Amino acid sequence: MAGTACVIGAGMSGLAATKCLIDAGLEVTCYERDRFVGGRWNNENTNPIPRSTVTNLPSYMSCFSDFPMKKGTPLYFSANIYAEYFQDYAENFCLLPHINFEHKVLKVEFMNCPKNGWKVKFKNNEGDENTKLFDFMVISSGFYVLPYIPEKIASAIKGFTGNIVHSKDFKDAEGFRDKNVVVSGLGNTGGDISVESSKFSKSTCLSTSRGSYIISRIINNGTIPISASLNRLSAYTPSWLMKLIKENIIQKWSNHAGDMERWNLKPKNTLSVIINDELPYRVAFGKVKIRKEIIKTEGRSVYFNDGQVQEDVDTIVLCTGYTREYPFLDETILKPQRKGKFLPLYKGMFPVQHNECLAFVGMFSIFNSVAIGVEMQSRFIAERFKRNIKLPTEEEMAKEIQSHLQMFDDQFKGEAKELNLIMDPWAYYNELADQIGCRPSILQIMFSDPILFWHLWSRYSFHEFRLYGPNKWNGARDAIINSDELRYSFFKPS
Repeated sequence: MAGTACVIGAGMSGLAATKCLIDAGLEVTCYERDRFVGGRWNNENTNPIPRSTVTNLPSYMSCFSDFPMKKGTPLYFSANIYAEYFQDYAENFCLLPHINFEHKVLKVEFMNCPKNGWKVKFKNNEGDENTKLFDFMVISSGFYVLPYIPEKIASAIKGFTGNIVHSKDFKDAEGFRDKNVVVSGLGNTGGDISVESSKFSKSTCLSTSRGSYIISRIINNGTIPISASLNRLSAYTPSWLMKLIKENIIQKWSNHAGDMERWNLKPKNTLSVIINDELPYRVAFGKVKIRKEIIKTEGRSVYFNDGQVQEDVDTIVLCTGYTREYPFLDETILKPQRKGKFLPLYKGMFPVQHNECLAFVGMFSIFNSVAIGVEMQSRFIAERFKRNIKLPTEEEMAKEIQSHLQMFDDQFKGEAKELNLIMDPWAYYNELADQIGCRPSILQIMFSDPILFWHLWSRYSFHEFRLYGPNKWNGARDAIINSDELRYSFFKPS
């Protein structure tokens, strides 16, 4: 079955969706509002990420399953290297002819006659508006667009007369030179901005209501903590025991940087973790002061919940996240819940209505590979659009979505910062792979390919999803076997 498909956005998610839908035999058109692929990772695009940003995941966990990073790519790398990777990916798989750059989607409407489909209204860079009809719709425009400011914080900063900026608009800390800065919110972004601010500012305070464990990218003996998530044996460990092991390991790794409890950073929930190499040292050097949440402001004075007051504050930086809103899409099709913080999507992809022809990609957070997450979603969606995958009834999907939300409420006591979080990444990948038909049998590999089995029996590989099934990749086996050599190629002289 063929058909036409529209993809909105050409960032990481949009590129994966475009490729996978093309692989499925669909005629694909992608609309991208900027001039380049890569979304916020490309400094030439609108609202790029801060210039100092370095990936939180190592290179071997940041690539798509059929397109490894180039040999010699640093273990952790900057935004411009990632932007180059996405450009190479688009060129390698001939995606660029399918992408209409500088085209902004204005409205997406469901059309049920003469057949189910979508009418897309868009505007090009010259201001000309047009419409086009499609059979299928994939929205992969991301959710780092509209800032979210909690009512509690908004009320607390009403009396502030200095400068207030959201992290969305932060590019570098040069403007903070010799200024007094307060950063509100401790996630990966809040940690990064606090570190950068402290290198230029007169003072930097980091305000957090919940705290967080801080883990470095590399710890003792060159250990890469995130690699622990590749341990296949964890799938065979009882969940209660795995929870205890995770809690113990996270606390041990974070205490490598400093005593989180003594620093007033120990979180209520063990899953509150950020990646930051420098923050513990900036705190130890007195360059970043940890404060509780902001409770009120008067003029340029900021009052915190621990009784501390910071005077003469020039700037408050709000690292309070983003709200999920899609102004081009009618709320009768998908209405974000919890003040825009939760998208009611089945398996993080499908709205209850129109799930046979509408899907979302990349609308999740995950303590693992985002690239593989969006790719597996895209492959699943492609098979769904081809009618190779059947979903539950609308009633069953709605029930599972609410069950997911209830689980977060129970576990985080209503204080979860991210409601579209994938809690168990490999269980999620494997569930999708089972239905796609690309999950390998390790037991069969043990008998058919002992060498490959040796590399897979104790450790997951993202490339394993390209060994078999739809759109398998002939280079998958070599990529798995040579993964260690590629992983550390940056350290070898060229």
